[in-house]
Amino acid sequence: MSGQSPNNSRRISAGAHTSLDIGRFILGGFLAGSATLVLTHVAFLFSKRFTPDPGTEGVWSSVLWVLPSAGVAVGAIFLKHRTTRLEWGSYGMIMGVVVANLWLVLMGGFLVGRPAFPGRPEAVQSLLAAIPDAALLMAEPSGYKQFSADNLNASKHGWQTQRIAYVGPEVEAPDVYVVSVNAIDALHWAATTRSDEGRCYGVLVVGDANNPRYGFTKWAILPVDSPCNAARVSEANATLRSPPMVK
Repeated sequence: MSGQSPNNSRRISAGAHTSLDIGRFILGGFLAGSATLVLTHVAFLFSKRFTPDPGTEGVWSSVLWVLPSAGVAVGAIFLKHRTTRLEWGSYGMIMGVVVANLWLVLMGGFLVGRPAFPGRPEAVQSLLAAIPDAALLMAEPSGYKQFSADNLNASKHGWQTQRIAYVGPEVEAPDVYVVSVNAIDALHWAATTRSDEGRCYGVLVVGDANNPRYGFTKWAILPVDSPCNAARVSEANATLRSPPMVK
């Protein structure tokens, strides 16, 4: 006489099958979500490095942002129709794609082709990337005078962080992809750029006359209705000691 009835055996098998499906769902979601995030980041870096015009970077990365999600989702659908054993795994993959994209939307930046910079406006990120390396001043007596718009464009300065086009001190910066630069003298350098919200942010770098590698940096938020060019930044209006935070 058997210790287990056929009905009990079927119930146990059904329970084990459900647990296995849940495991496949979780694993599929984790793998698909991770793949979506990694591939989206790679697509974003690709758009930053290879788009010919910094102004079109957002368009390219928005297009490339869709491809990883679409690819993973198509893979999940193919897996579902390929074998019924992995059906719940494919459901998990689709859920992983959805969750990953919700995370990207909440973090911001990826949808418009710019990296999220927690706590600061994107304009400030552009200025941080544009600030010259003080260590280079020791080898050049001209100091900050060497960091003109032409020289920064030629060296692709700051491109490892963000694609930036540099313009002269009297030229207005229309958006975060353009930085107006004023190489005032050997010890003073200023820059401005305009945020997507229309605010003009400026930075003033002042070197120490005794040791150019040292000095201080001040920040400014200029009036919205005035030209956003670096010639307008001075010690009189650059009074903030740290980069402006999002209010």
